[in-house]
Amino acid sequence: GKYLGAKWGKYIRAPEIFFKILERGKDKLVPLKEIAEVRRGFTTGANEFFYLTEAEIKRRGIEREFWMHQDEKGNWVPNYVIKSPRECKSIVVKPEDLKYRVLMIHKDKKDLKGTNVLKYIQEGESKGYHLRPTCASRERWYDLGERERPALVWIKGIWDRHFSPMTDFLCYADQQLYETYLRDARTELISASLNSTFTSLFAEFNARVNLGEGILWIATYEAANMPVIQPQVPEFAKLGSQLKSALGKLSARAITNVSEELGANSPEEVSLDKVKPGRREGFPNITPQ
Repeated sequence: GKYLGAKWGKYIRAPEIFFKILERGKDKLVPLKEIAEVRRGFTTGANEFFYLTEAEIKRRGIEREFWMHQDEKGNWVPNYVIKSPRECKSIVVKPEDLKYRVLMIHKDKKDLKGTNVLKYIQEGESKGYHLRPTCASRERWYDLGERERPALVWIKGIWDRHFSPMTDFLCYADQQLYETYLRDARTELISASLNSTFTSLFAEFNARVNLGEGILWIATYEAANMPVIQPQVPEFAKLGSQLKSALGKLSARAITNVSEELGANSPEEVSLDKVKPGRREGFPNITPQ
């Protein structure tokens, strides 16, 4: 396939390098949706009910099956959730950086008789959570449904950090992020593509800025149409070790704001010599120099 997702009107102010990349990459770029499913994270309708700290969960005595799950080895692991992009310090999401756990309750009330989680549900109903539109639209207002583990997440509102976090454990996401389910097993290679400066450039021209806010807002369909290098491209496969090395360097440190990443506070100060480690590597034979 090739990348056909662009609306050229939005690129009227794009720099020349942007069009060089599109031209040279016309047979190498595809919309993200061709290799992944992009889905909005939880819209709970009542974050204060569904997202709790472990301390609050234990204080209430909520049974572990509703805030933990068993991994492939049978160990009980918390239902981690990324509530805010600010919790993602680096590209690789770390459990210790996540403050909240999400309640996953998939049983009818009659099957919860005698449990503390039923008491918690009843307390929620006394506060009117079940009457809120999003909650009321569910068959069981307190059931968020089953979800698989996304390999990557895409940040819905970009402020001053451009990156796509990667998870290697079961971790859910709030609606402030998009869960990305890959159809290709080469997670690290695709992550390297999404975390490149190349992808940040496209995000700048695909996103919308609400008046006076300065935040780049990317809708689900816009994230799904984001151009990425398709994994089957020969150059991509050949550069596998180099891409993984670059991703490893980026993952080993915190992702800072754009100015710090580039080592510049203005366009005039930009120099490759000042760019942070990992930013200068990865795509020399695929994109224009």
